[in-house]
Amino acid sequence: MARTGNCWCLALYDWEEIVAAHDWLRITQQFFSFLNTEPNLAKAGEAGSDTEPVDVISFAEHLKHESPNRTKVCQMYRVLPEYKHLVFGWDVFAGMNISQGKTMIFCFGEDVAPGSVGTFKNLLRPMCEITGQVYGIGYSRSFELGPDLYAYGMASGLGYSERDMREADRIGAWLRNRMGPKRHQEGWLRDVYSLNILTSRQYRTVAETLSGQKLTEIARDRVYLWEVAETHLPAVRSALASKLITEVQP
Repeated sequence: MARTGNCWCLALYDWEEIVAAHDWLRITQQFFSFLNTEPNLAKAGEAGSDTEPVDVISFAEHLKHESPNRTKVCQMYRVLPEYKHLVFGWDVFAGMNISQGKTMIFCFGEDVAPGSVGTFKNLLRPMCEITGQVYGIGYSRSFELGPDLYAYGMASGLGYSERDMREADRIGAWLRNRMGPKRHQEGWLRDVYSLNILTSRQYRTVAETLSGQKLTEIARDRVYLWEVAETHLPAVRSALASKLITEVQP
């Protein structure tokens, strides 16, 4: 049984502080609590390892005794009944991967909770207490298009039409950027989304290019929340095109 419909996601990248697995677990437990649900499977391991999922209690015990430097990948799920493949069988997911760069993802199906902004806003302040300065994006994407893979800059579920190939290339620009020039650390943005979490450098990029934008400070002089209405996205993207990684690809 695989999920259909849309998925709300928050992805955070390349934070400045060291985030231990047990700190991630504490924030992830809050995430599930905000959604009024509980995880039922989890995984932890080194980069590239294909560990078997375990129950949440065993997972938490594992993190207590595991070397902090060894645990590079943590994942926690609420899976659907009678799922066949874990990658297609969840409707709530949280993950942290620090094997190459730093990425956290928090995702839930649109029918799990109404809307994304409230849940992610509740999560951001405690999150920034442990991450320090961090860049992030909030978006909605169909389960059929791999919303979790999109966070990493990997396309899924697209075809081979010219339009789909262009879209796959735009998505992949983020992965190429993180493996190469890392322009987001110089104030560039991946793209403009309905929810944007900005570093101080990205804040200056937006503030110097656009007027009248509401940029809410989450962590003093370090992290800012920028919300953009769906109807305004095309115009805002056009204004910031020279600083968008999807438009000026590495």
